[in-house]
Amino acid sequence: MREAFWWSIVQERLRIGPDLLNEIRRDLASRETWDDALVSCLRHLRGTGKTAIVSNTWPQMRTRMSNGGLLDIVDAIVLSCEVGYAKPDLRIYTVALQRIGADPADVLFIDDTPGHVATAETFGMAGHVHTNAEDTVTRITDFLRLPNCGRPVPRGRIALSPTSPDPQVLMR
Repeated sequence: MREAFWWSIVQERLRIGPDLLNEIRRDLASRETWDDALVSCLRHLRGTGKTAIVSNTWPQMRTRMSNGGLLDIVDAIVLSCEVGYAKPDLRIYTVALQRIGADPADVLFIDDTPGHVATAETFGMAGHVHTNAEDTVTRITDFLRLPNCGRPVPRGRIALSPTSPDPQVLMR
């Protein structure tokens, strides 16, 4: 799906004018950050287990992730704009599970939206609601029975935004 078409759908669904749409786009782009502790953890896990990022996002996110050096930290990236489903639709979870070759019972699903985690849990996955990097890294290492995820995570460090792929990660 082309970026302009995507944003025209957003504009239509929100029933807003082009000025407000452009303001929203600028605001979202200005918040785009990646949580260093979680990225470090995912890099450390590479080869230990299968991981996937599952994100409700727009078409240019894959390019932004590539520019941020994030495409190689996971085994699969499932973007709602590419598959046509968004969380909490079970189909996006199914696509992610298929791409990493996992059964729901073998997966830890992490998201900062409680409803998305609840949906994953009803599908048979273990779930974790992300509130801070330290707790999320601890949950990952506990789930995988690892001593830690690389280096210690600084307390209180988190930089999430609606435009980042948050810690919406499937672990197997």
